[in-house]
Amino acid sequence: TELRDSLVVGSRVIVPFGSRRVTATVTGFPVQSDTLKLKNIIAIAGPPLAPGLMQLAAWMADYYLHPLGMAIETMVPRAVEDIRPKRARMLQLLSGDHDMNAIRGPKQMALFLLLSERLTLSFAELGNFAPSTIKALCTAGIAEIFEQDVQQPVKSGAFTPDAEPELMPEQAAAVRAISEAVNCGSFKAFLLHGVTGSGKTEVYLRCISGLSETGKGAIVLVPEIALTPQLLGRFRKRFGDRVAMLHSGMTDRERATEYHRISEGAVDVAIGARSAVFAPFPKLGLVVVDEEHENSYKQDEGLKYQGRDVAVMRAKLEDAVCVLGSATPSLESAFNARSSKYHLLRIENRVDHRPMPEVEILDLKQA
Repeated sequence: TELRDSLVVGSRVIVPFGSRRVTATVTGFPVQSDTLKLKNIIAIAGPPLAPGLMQLAAWMADYYLHPLGMAIETMVPRAVEDIRPKRARMLQLLSGDHDMNAIRGPKQMALFLLLSERLTLSFAELGNFAPSTIKALCTAGIAEIFEQDVQQPVKSGAFTPDAEPELMPEQAAAVRAISEAVNCGSFKAFLLHGVTGSGKTEVYLRCISGLSETGKGAIVLVPEIALTPQLLGRFRKRFGDRVAMLHSGMTDRERATEYHRISEGAVDVAIGARSAVFAPFPKLGLVVVDEEHENSYKQDEGLKYQGRDVAVMRAKLEDAVCVLGSATPSLESAFNARSSKYHLLRIENRVDHRPMPEVEILDLKQA
C-alpha cells in the first residue's frame, strides 16, 4: 500500500517468487484480482521504463508470439539491475555553531580547518588523517559521514566538432526530406537507397545534428559489433562525448553505465548492434538502420525478432522517423518503398562523382 503512489506502468519492482526475490515489471492496475491471497511488492528496483518501450514490448509479445515478461526482459540489460553504481564515502561539515572546546589536538584542528574550507571531502582525500581523528569530529557533532554515487569523469575542455563536408545534391535532398519529417514530429519511414561510397553516413550525421536543440535522441543500428567502434569514432568527432555505445561485447558495468546515461538524457546518440534499438531515450526523434538488408539484424535466441522491423515499429509508436539505409535493399524494404509504405530516397552517384569500380564477368569454364 505504501508504494501505491510511487508505482506507474513500467515500474521495475522486486517481488517474492516462491523462496526467491525476482525483478518484475508493473504492466497495469486491475480493479480486483481473481487471486485471493496476494503477496506484496517488496521494493521499487529502479526507474520505470518509458511508455514507448512498454508499448513496444506489448507489440513484440503479440507479433512474435512471446510472453510479455520475457519481451520486457529482452529490452532491459540484466546488468542494469545487477550492477550498482560505485559509491564513495564522504565526510562533510555540519552546519551551525560548533563547540571549539570539543576539538582536541592539532590533527583534529587541521581536519576541522580543512573541512571549513572545503565543506565536503572524500575519504580518498583524508589519507593523512587517522580514523580516530575523523570519528572524534563526528562524535562531537562537527562532521558526519555519508555515501554518494561516484560520478563518471567528464571530458575537460571545449569540444570542437569536425568541419562538415559539402554535400552532393542528392545527399542534400535526402537530408532535407528526412529533416522536414523529423521537424513535423510524426512517424515516417524512409528507404535510403544509395550506392556504395555515396555518403549515406554523412546524411545520418546531418539529420542527427538537426535534433540537437529538440531534446530528442537518435539511435543508429549497425549489423555487426565490429563496425560499432569505427562508426563511434566518426560520430564522436562530430558530437563529442554525447554519444553512447550499446552492444553485447561490452562488460556488464559498461552496459549499465551507458544505459543510465541514455535514460538520464546525458546522451544524444546511441550506436550499437540490434539490441541498441531498445536504448531508453526519454524522447526519440530518429532511428537509423544502416545496411538494413543484413541478416545479422535477426535475433535467433530467446525472443526471436527482426531488429530492422522492431526499429520501424518503435519509431511508429513514438512518432519518430526511421531511415533504412542500404546499397542493396532487402526485398521486403524494396517492396514497401514501391507500394509507398516507405518513402524512397535515391543517391545514385558516389561522393565527388568518383567512378564506380569496373566489373567484369568471367566464365570459369574458360578460365
